[in-house]
Amino acid sequence: MITTHDELIAAIAKFSNEQINTGVCNPTQANELKKITLTPPSKFVICKDGSRSLVGKYNLSDGTECVLKYYYPKNLAKKINYGLRGSRCMRSWIAARAFELLKIPTAGAMMIHEEKRAAGIMLKQSFLACQLAPGIPLHHVTDEASLREVAAQLKETFSIMATYRISHGDLKANNIIVDINNRARFIDLDGATLLAPENKWLSFWERDRNRFLRNWPENSPAHQLFSESMQPA
Repeated sequence: MITTHDELIAAIAKFSNEQINTGVCNPTQANELKKITLTPPSKFVICKDGSRSLVGKYNLSDGTECVLKYYYPKNLAKKINYGLRGSRCMRSWIAARAFELLKIPTAGAMMIHEEKRAAGIMLKQSFLACQLAPGIPLHHVTDEASLREVAAQLKETFSIMATYRISHGDLKANNIIVDINNRARFIDLDGATLLAPENKWLSFWERDRNRFLRNWPENSPAHQLFSESMQPA
């Protein structure tokens, strides 16, 4: 069944008021994650320690491989802006849930938690837990047969994204993970935009397309394949 734009809008409102994705996170996992929303656990393997977030891998007690993200707004203006208008963490959570609804492959979002102060006006920090997307970044895929298979899948995915005016916002090849079956999943959705305004959509799409194709030399087979997969809007 095709999701209408109005149905997507309603789903986005629903996702923004949820903290647990019961479709991919069971009660035991949720209880375990709740204990580490404020402080990274022991055996947390750091992948990125940036100015705005701490990202790492963690295995739950049942063996589920997760990616945990701790977001720390760095100044008062950001804390108030994110508290009132929504954080990058919330954007990533909503985008992952919307991708799941629209059958756009991504790492399943499990839980979000946001610690707020001043009656909800100021965001202190955010936490996001997602399932680990198995595989390797797309730019490490060199086998031409595999690239063709991925390109065919992405062509369908980009068509869905265009239908719902979805921009990834940071469409680097290392933000697409390819598993052993050549199934591609999008990750790092902090900059995603859903149902972009029609008057801005073309510029968003071109920005994504140009950023994506810059990952390969123009005369390479990969560049040619992905140029055909992501046609100009």
